[in-house]
Amino acid sequence: PSDAAVARVVVQHLPDCVGQERFALVACVDHESRMSSRELLKACARAGRLPDLKVELQPKAPLLESQLRALAQAGPAAILVAAPAEDAARIVRGVSQHIPGLRIYGTAAMGRSAFREDAGETAETVRFPLLENTGPCATPSGSSFRKACLAETGSEPDYTAVLTYDATRLLLDAIAQAGPNRARIREALARLSPWTGMAGEVSFDGTGQNTRANLVMCTWRAGRAVPLTPASLARNLNSTP
Repeated sequence: PSDAAVARVVVQHLPDCVGQERFALVACVDHESRMSSRELLKACARAGRLPDLKVELQPKAPLLESQLRALAQAGPAAILVAAPAEDAARIVRGVSQHIPGLRIYGTAAMGRSAFREDAGETAETVRFPLLENTGPCATPSGSSFRKACLAETGSEPDYTAVLTYDATRLLLDAIAQAGPNRARIREALARLSPWTGMAGEVSFDGTGQNTRANLVMCTWRAGRAVPLTPASLARNLNSTP
């Protein structure tokens, strides 16, 4: 799914938590985070609610005391975080320690195993859109892949592993149809759409972008990404066990 689809689902759920209270955007300045931040701001503008404060960070840099002070003085009810997994974990830990009680929203990067491991207990206080299907695996091979990952690593595969698995299977299906010819493989990929994988349906538009947008807001519980109900989306996750 595109950055725009991710941003739409995050901002769509923001009023459930914030209402008319203030909120802030904390973003890293790497290329991917800039793209995510741009789409978040577009979605906020369409919703008529731009952030009251924007804080930018260099990748791998901790939140400075001055930035934490500016966040605290802005008095936001929530923050949006646009950062790679490790940086997002560092931001969440810093905010949770110095400004407890904030509701924290993030991009799909918070669905990475690296985020969960680095954020520790604070991973269970965030809300993020998951890029994979949270239901049963659609194919027997998907179930086998999940079991193999669990046996090899001791944990469930995160969405990056699932999407990589899907992309590999889709490409192999196209090669099986087209043979070793790049142009024909591209045509076969277009013909295979829509195609169902572990993460959900893959359906390409005219530019080759996956159009799937039915993303679910999740949090971490006991090492697993779990969907949030409307009631829990409106609640402060810092207060849940």
